[in-house]
Amino acid sequence: MLSTSPSLALNRFFDQVFVPLHLRHASAVSLRLHREALRWFARALGRPPQLSDLNSATVLTALEALAGVGLSTARIHELRKRLVSIWRYAAQLGLAAAYVRPPIVKGRGLERPWLHTAPAEGTLLAFYRTVFRPQLFENCQQSVAGYDSAVNYYHEFTARAVGLEEVTAETIGAFRLWLSRSAGIGAATASAYVRAVRRIARSACPERFVIVGGARPKRAIGGEALAQRGHIGRKLPDLVGQPGTLVDFFHTIYAPQALTHTTDKHRLNVTQGLRLVRACFGRDLLLSELSPATIAQFVAFLKGEGNGPNTIGHHRSRVLTLWRFAHDQGLTPPVPRFRRIKCPREQPDAWSRDELARLIAAAGQLDLPPVQGIPANLLMQAMLWVGWYSGLRRGSLLSLRPEDVDLETRWIYVPATAMKNFVGKRFRIGEDAARALRAIWAPGRERVFPCAAGQLGSKSLIVHGFRRILALAGLPKSRLPNGHWHKLRRTTATHVAVSQGLAAASALLGHSTGDLLKRYIDPSYMVGNDATEWLPSLAERGGVAERGGVAERGGPVPPIADGERGGPRP
Repeated sequence: MLSTSPSLALNRFFDQVFVPLHLRHASAVSLRLHREALRWFARALGRPPQLSDLNSATVLTALEALAGVGLSTARIHELRKRLVSIWRYAAQLGLAAAYVRPPIVKGRGLERPWLHTAPAEGTLLAFYRTVFRPQLFENCQQSVAGYDSAVNYYHEFTARAVGLEEVTAETIGAFRLWLSRSAGIGAATASAYVRAVRRIARSACPERFVIVGGARPKRAIGGEALAQRGHIGRKLPDLVGQPGTLVDFFHTIYAPQALTHTTDKHRLNVTQGLRLVRACFGRDLLLSELSPATIAQFVAFLKGEGNGPNTIGHHRSRVLTLWRFAHDQGLTPPVPRFRRIKCPREQPDAWSRDELARLIAAAGQLDLPPVQGIPANLLMQAMLWVGWYSGLRRGSLLSLRPEDVDLETRWIYVPATAMKNFVGKRFRIGEDAARALRAIWAPGRERVFPCAAGQLGSKSLIVHGFRRILALAGLPKSRLPNGHWHKLRRTTATHVAVSQGLAAASALLGHSTGDLLKRYIDPSYMVGNDATEWLPSLAERGGVAERGGVAERGGPVPPIADGERGGPRP
């Protein structure tokens, strides 16, 4: 049993109390950041921290020690936030001192003249800005932020803009040591920064960076390499099975007939389910072995691997779909009825019209590099306006071509190949959306929104840029895991349903009314969702003894007036 002594190790309290009770639904990123904060806390104290160390003086001393080893202000603020969350929870349980807000500690703040002045010719910074970074940004924008940080840290290490001839294997090795000791960078991040600087230097001077074992084939910058792996960036070896197995049936019959119009992501998900079946049974499952017992064994295996109900339900449904298709081909017996796996489903959320107006206004303040010459703030504003009027999914929105948009009549047409249900549809946008489109319009461009190149080249804009816009607008993140662009779709559906009814909203989005209610409509905006609109207050009925606003148990019950029983509610 866990001891409640203040001398209890903080790491033990975190693993046995804080995570199971407070972070049970947290993401892996949140868990990693909390553990990283505990490691830095221990490093600052020079010993394993205890619960008794969660007090104002000790936390302040630790934060000042972290500032002394060179951590930036933003990094110290992030670590402070994680430590504070643990401290507040321990204080609520009575295991730590009462929470007192620790003061803000400023970390390393060096002058960075190389960020604001034109670099001299022949320097690393000049090559990065004029040659390497434009290629990187054109092909794979999500990598730009990491390379920018690596170059910035390297110049902080050298304290000046260095020439290309000064970037050697020895200086890069010293840079790695400086990152871990002075800059307070973790081992994984330090390795990524070192690789980035080495790659920039090798691109500029390949003869000075000889690769041991011979030269490798030239690697594509950024998104080109990912594009060769498929649009989700994962490359798996081909899954081949013997005749008569479920894998062979998938490749020879199911995929050519049933997956001709599906996405690569869906095909990969089905393949991943078959890999899990192989891992469960240690071999490829035969079609003749499909039975309720094998499905139950597969579900138990997924549970044992720590998968949640949503993941288990998805993988089981894919196997059952293959089984049904095999039965239609006369290869297996019919599929019995299985009980549905209950999955938690959060209530849909949507922005109010005022919040959406703040969001679009904040997009105009976005400060990110341009995309194919288009300012990022104008591009995001146009995408938000069109998404608001159409309710399109992100992929369909990014697939729009100039010939699909008529700025005069304000009608847009989305081809069937760009729609999830493979049914083309027309939408009309408002004059404000058309005005935003005219600000970025270029008829010769392949896409209206050029960040749609395979949905690879603009992740930093359409994902991370959206988060920046939310921060600028002062709006919270979505509670649901399917992204902020889908919340924009839910916002459109909700306000159309409030104004014109569910039928109009389902026609706009192309969903059934029942599915729309479950997945898209935020009930907090619907008329009649507040029960206080029609339920009377019990305090208004005479003779009810109240204590603290609640009728006292056993108190006198008011008599029912004549004609009230069975009549209309008051």
